[in-house]
This record gives sequence, C-alpha cells and structure tokens, in this order.
Amino acid sequence: MGSMTLPETSRDINTTTRLETRETFINSLRWESLQSVSDVLKMGDSCAKLIGHALYFFSYSSQRGRTIYLEDIYVTPEYRGSKLGSALFDKVAKKGIETGCVQMDLVVLNWNPAQIFYKRKGATDITSEKNFNYYSIDRDAMEHLLAYKYKHTLVDTKSVNL
Repeated sequence: MGSMTLPETSRDINTTTRLETRETFINSLRWESLQSVSDVLKMGDSCAKLIGHALYFFSYSSQRGRTIYLEDIYVTPEYRGSKLGSALFDKVAKKGIETGCVQMDLVVLNWNPAQIFYKRKGATDITSEKNFNYYSIDRDAMEHLLAYKYKHTLVDTKSVNL
C-alpha cells in the first residue's frame, strides 16, 4: 500500500484522546451566563437592573478539541460604547482559557456591525477565510427528514445503534 497524503486543509487537525473527549462531553452539558447589573435608585429603594449579558456554552470539535461557544452577547442601548460588551467578551474568552478550550466560536449575521468588534478582538470569518460554511436545519426540515426517513425506511434500524 502507498502512503496516504492528507489534503492541505487537514494540516490544522489535532487529535484528542478518548479520555479528553469523554471528559469534555460530560463537563460540557450546561449553559452559563455572565451578567452585568447596575444599581438603580427607585423612590429611595435600591434595585439591580440588567444592563448586559453574555450567554455561552461548551462544545467539542472533533478536529480541534474543547471549544467555548458564545451564543449571545447583549448590552442595553444606554450602556453601548461603555466598553461593557468588550469586558463581557473578554470574560468569556478568559473562561475558555481557564477551562482548556482551544477556540471560541460564534455566529454573526452578515448585516451586524458587531463584525468589526469581533475582528478587532481576533475573530476570523471562517466562511470567507477558511472555506467553512455554517448550516442550520430548522424544525420543519427536521420533521420532514424524519417523516421521509421512516416512510421510506432508509436505514435498517435493527443493525444500527441510534
């Protein structure tokens, strides 16, 4: 047999051990949120007002290892420009480093001006620069897929562990 040559795009693939994979899945089954609050005085009483949040979770890339996924970052309009969004973003990145993540992932709509912010923070648009495309299958499509699958028996479920 001849030697197998990996395509150039495979050069960045790192392997992880079975133990790392198992621990990552066990420890990744949760969402976390960073919240920023401001004290507000209301008729002599002090109460807290949510002024920003960052919602994230841990995931696993079969090519790279443990990742942290920034699902949402939001700052109320009156606090935008105060560097609160930057502080929340940095804290999510810090959490990723502290928990052994090899990358942070996020998705940004193509019209969102926050793309400039993320690029300044070191993010790479992998759609244009690394030839990745992000896909999503909505619920209707999933239901259609399953209805078709079971109607036409595409998979012998007796021989496949699902």
